Amino acid sequence: MIKLIFLMTIQCIFLVSAQVFLKLGLTKFQFEGININLIKSLIKNPLIWICFLCMGLSGIVWFYVIKNYRISLAYPLVSISYIFMLIAAIYVFHETVPFIRWIGVIIIIVGIILVCQK
Repeated sequence: MIKLIFLMTIQCIFLVSAQVFLKLGLTKFQFEGININLIKSLIKNPLIWICFLCMGLSGIVWFYVIKNYRISLAYPLVSISYIFMLIAAIYVFHETVPFIRWIGVIIIIVGIILVCQK
């Protein structure tokens, strides 16, 4: 069980990192519609490539997990990413997180503990 939680934590860190890099990479762009200049700019953006790399690494870990563990146990552990994203919102994007969201995080943590019980 410890190995699964470790793997899912790594998978979620890659997943959240991908979303953070995507948001950072997209903040530079004004979307007035999809056109060739926008696509070229996105392709040249290193943060977008880091996002793709993190997504790929997240996928590789996920492939391993679903091959070797019960999906009914592994999939609920993806909710660990909600906790990491809330932390990223605070420290990377300097967002204020209301108390009700912290209650939600506590509920998620309790849910993870319950899922991990035999």
